[in-house]
Amino acid sequence: MLRLLNSPNTLISLLDRFFIVKDIDIGKVRAVINESSANELVPAFFYLENWLSTNISTTVDPSTLANLQGGFQLIGIISSRVPLAVLLNGLFDVNWGIYQPHWLLQDFYLPTNARIERLRSYIKPFALYGHLITFDYESSDADSLLSNVMVELEIDPSFQTSCRNHFKRLIMNRFPISSFKPLIRHNNAKVLLTHAITEIFSDLNISNNVTQEQLLFSFSSFFLYIHSFTLTNEINGQILCEYLQSRPYISPFCMLALVNHIPMNMYLYNLLAPRECSSFRNESLIEESKNNINNISNSNNFFHIMSDNESHNDFGNNYSNLSDFESESYFSSTNLLGNENLLPNRNNFNSNFSNNVNNSLYNSFSNNSNHNFNGSFGNSYGNHSNINISDKSGSNLDTKSCNSNSWYNLIDVTFQQTFQSLIQHIPKILDTYFSPSTEPSKDLDTNQGIKCDNIAEFLSAIHLSSSSIYGKMKCILSLARDHNLGPVHIAGMGVQLLRCITFSLQRTLEECVEKKMFTPTLCLFMRNIFNILTPTLSELLQQRFFDLSNAKPKQSNYLIRSAVLYILPSLLNMNNNNFIIPFCVNALKWEESQVAASYMIMKLLRHTQPKFSKIISDVISSSKNSFLELEFIDALSNSYFTATAKEKMFDDDFCKKLVQKMPVTFSLKNGYYFIDSITNEKIMQDEPFAEIFTALSRITVKNAIRELTPFLQKEIVFVALKFMVLTRLMQSREFASYISDTLKSLMTQINLTEADQMRFEIRRCELALPVAQACFERLLCVGYHDIATDLLSAMAPVIKTDIAPLHWMQMFLRRCRKFTNSDIKQLCIKILKELPCADKYLILEENMNMVNDADTFSNINHHINQQSNPNPNNSNAISASNSVGNSNNSHDINGLRVMINRYGKLIAETIKTFCVPDPDVINHEYQSIFEHILSFAACSVMLSNKSNDQIAESLTYTIVNICVPHYDRDDSCLAIGRLATRLNYEISYAYFLKMMDIPFCEISKSCAQMFLMCCTIDLYREICNNCAQIIRSEDDRLDHFIQMIMPSFTRLHGDEATTITFLCGILESVTDKTPDELKEVVVDAVGLVYIKMNLFKSRSTLIGASRKFDPFFREIIASTLEVGVPNDISFANVARKWHKT
Repeated sequence: MLRLLNSPNTLISLLDRFFIVKDIDIGKVRAVINESSANELVPAFFYLENWLSTNISTTVDPSTLANLQGGFQLIGIISSRVPLAVLLNGLFDVNWGIYQPHWLLQDFYLPTNARIERLRSYIKPFALYGHLITFDYESSDADSLLSNVMVELEIDPSFQTSCRNHFKRLIMNRFPISSFKPLIRHNNAKVLLTHAITEIFSDLNISNNVTQEQLLFSFSSFFLYIHSFTLTNEINGQILCEYLQSRPYISPFCMLALVNHIPMNMYLYNLLAPRECSSFRNESLIEESKNNINNISNSNNFFHIMSDNESHNDFGNNYSNLSDFESESYFSSTNLLGNENLLPNRNNFNSNFSNNVNNSLYNSFSNNSNHNFNGSFGNSYGNHSNINISDKSGSNLDTKSCNSNSWYNLIDVTFQQTFQSLIQHIPKILDTYFSPSTEPSKDLDTNQGIKCDNIAEFLSAIHLSSSSIYGKMKCILSLARDHNLGPVHIAGMGVQLLRCITFSLQRTLEECVEKKMFTPTLCLFMRNIFNILTPTLSELLQQRFFDLSNAKPKQSNYLIRSAVLYILPSLLNMNNNNFIIPFCVNALKWEESQVAASYMIMKLLRHTQPKFSKIISDVISSSKNSFLELEFIDALSNSYFTATAKEKMFDDDFCKKLVQKMPVTFSLKNGYYFIDSITNEKIMQDEPFAEIFTALSRITVKNAIRELTPFLQKEIVFVALKFMVLTRLMQSREFASYISDTLKSLMTQINLTEADQMRFEIRRCELALPVAQACFERLLCVGYHDIATDLLSAMAPVIKTDIAPLHWMQMFLRRCRKFTNSDIKQLCIKILKELPCADKYLILEENMNMVNDADTFSNINHHINQQSNPNPNNSNAISASNSVGNSNNSHDINGLRVMINRYGKLIAETIKTFCVPDPDVINHEYQSIFEHILSFAACSVMLSNKSNDQIAESLTYTIVNICVPHYDRDDSCLAIGRLATRLNYEISYAYFLKMMDIPFCEISKSCAQMFLMCCTIDLYREICNNCAQIIRSEDDRLDHFIQMIMPSFTRLHGDEATTITFLCGILESVTDKTPDELKEVVVDAVGLVYIKMNLFKSRSTLIGASRKFDPFFREIIASTLEVGVPNDISFANVARKWHKT
């Protein structure tokens, strides 16, 4: 570390003597500067800067002027020799760049400031922060390494705007709450998140081009996030509530969501309640309030329905003042069928609401079960419903308890009447919500004629009932057994009711299954509830359902089976498996739940990369279960979704420990582990599936049929097959063909009785599917393409009905694209075409071959908003009469270019457009439209028959082709860069090399930075290890490479060897012809990485790699790479102390 106070600073002493005592010559000071190290240069720089700023404006004698001239000479020498990376650490303490030195020194500091700004640009690439999911790899490690930098980053307005936009996109794409954590840690995150929520509310509130079902669902999802953020104190409730109360109008569906998801025990309830209602809820004031209300003549209700006459006669004709509303364009005369007098001037809102209304407030307290609202509902103002809910009180109300009026104006801006009856009842629902009844509750009766097919009447009955939550739960579950209660039904229910239903299910699951309580509609109802709650309450649901303390064999069996059959996509999209994996490991010890637990583990590891953690590693290490260990060895050998090298090395080390621990010898072929032999069979005798291990130890190519036959009729046959797939016998064609034929026969066993389905039994074809998928990959690995093709054909019908086929397809192509041939790719394309949402999001190269890449893609919104129903057979077809691309050698890849270009536009439009999803999105494989499109895009690109280089060229085509018009070129290019990170290793690496070859510009730099921040860590490490070969000792490529890779250098944290290779490669790329400005850039970049990554032990290696530098720069490098530079020394304080002395 750089210890400024460990020893006397000779340079500071000489400067004191030069300026004050004046007994030494400036030449001696210059000589000492040339021989000084960073320990002495950094404080001397601050000393001179403070001395010059103090004395430059002072009236001085000629001798002092000479000192000033000498000071300028000396600070100039120091600034050319001081290590900027070291100086940067200290300058954050004095707000360098914010603090302005004396105006006469500003020009002098321009070169230093330029170098520092460049260093900062490596850490603050603002162009990237506007893109969705840029923060995947911002971990606590990176924050700790750049702690002083993050302080300044957090106060930057551009960064705050980007964070706010990022929060909005996460919410609208229904990402898990844990996805917010990388940004929640920053300062001011609470305020930024609150402002993001208010902006979403504003956008939803003025949306009139969506259906009422979409609004009800979107507001419900929106308030579920508010509910979760409030529980963890991550939003500013005061700001949010004041914003809602200050709106000129609110959608009635917003108020319904508020009622549903803001319980009375949450502090937001008191902030949102009308002030007058708050006073009436005080029991000590109830009687006084009644007396006051009785004296009010013709006063307003708190919740007042606007009648037809009021809406037309009292609103006035001041349409020009509609700027009081959120957006005038949504209330134009055209939108309202030509009625210019329909909407009110805000100034007249309170003028005539005191007539023709009975006093229902008193009734709401004295007779809570009878809420009387006189006045007719506005029937149809051009399909436009208007309600005013006001709590403005009469003049006789006690002003001590009501400081000011607070009221809500409810206006439905949609052009539908689907939920007209529900909207009519919202005032009564709000009256009940803010003035709860004290009468005994009455349970709902399913025989009262509740119509489940009419969603509005169903929700009205649920909300207006005085029944307790438990009573409502019984009624709803009874209805759900015989009726289809879809996502909209559930979106209209309260979070407390939904939690009551889910937790009751968790407690009584075993009993309900045994008593045959489940029906197909009830199962779908429970699935919808879980899918709606999972993004916001995933941690709570996992803790309750996968609680090891109360786990029992039968209950665990039913719970795992139901989860894997109905909510597997939600489990796959969670950011951790810290509950489900330990629960399944625990279930493996019971015979009743062994099959279900092993199937769940295989599905999780086959469809997504293992979300590894210390909790999971401890569970696996202590389990003594060879099946589990083999599954994780197979999964970790191909893992790549890790943020930093440290995490990847942890995964690799754990995989090696498992390999060494197993009583098995392995061989590695093309990245896959194959079991060669079992060295100690006795160790496995006490484990689950011991009989399988016994058979496995005896199996050969010749006796395979005999050893496998006893398991064929057992439910654990798929476990036995999985073990055999992992053996080296798969390299025998005869054995591989037999295993494949066995799996193909299991693929045909698709029948299951309804009674078995309601017991959550899993079809044999589904049990065999993950085994067949593993076998398929290994057949490709060993080169048996014909057997693999036949197996994939047999799997295709089962894959199409699988609950998460796109997850597996993407994982398979990333691992095995290099092994596939055209026949297999065509089979995969056929499967993709029949997947859900393929008609909306799938764009294929074969449909684009005769399309000009300059054609406009104007109808993107119908893909995003899901408003239209395109013909699946012609969803992406474009007339073949269009001309082919005009490039001389681009005919062969024209279709690929157009496909990628259109995916880029589609993804960019999804990010930029405020998209209100359909309620059915909860049952899609991805609840995020962005992720869904990106997954289809990745599969489409990887299924191309073009070479890796041709695909890479097509991925960069949008950047370099200036002839194709793009109104959103930058966003499209960034989206394509994001897409490139989802592709297999070979294509991604070729893409980066192509980015190094194309002309350098701002958009290419941003795309490369985006790519390196989000690509797989294996690819990132490979790029760093090969940086010298990539740069090729060319100055332009060296400059470009440094700008591309520096924003993400903290990803190498934990891998010192790769980091040193990376820095040596940069240093060795300098030549004799390299300009001094670029040499300074290299020195600064190397110094920053050296300091932040604590590479002090490798100082001599780095100095040796700088042999191509001239002696002057080698001295600066040696000074920069001192043995330790502090991240926590306050240079400013030290400099001020010396200055005072």
